[in-house]
Amino acid sequence: MPPLDAARGIAQYLPLHSLLEMIAIVIAMMVFAISWNTYSPKLPANIVFLGSVFLGVGLPDFSHTLSYAGMPDSEKMVRD
Repeated sequence: MPPLDAARGIAQYLPLHSLLEMIAIVIAMMVFAISWNTYSPKLPANIVFLGSVFLGVGLPDFSHTLSYAGMPDSEKMVRD
């Protein structure tokens, strides 16, 4: 899919992308933490399952944020 014309001129795309990704990661981890800590045998186990799904979404999202093209290269930073 080609990029939108409005997005082509965004000079600070990488910081914006990283900020939005981090917000999504924080929300996913908060959903996981709340569902994990509020589990009770009286409540359905679907809550813990849903929280685990959010953990499964948040971790790859975090790795995507770190591996996004344009992020600083850790090896390059060590060499400099």
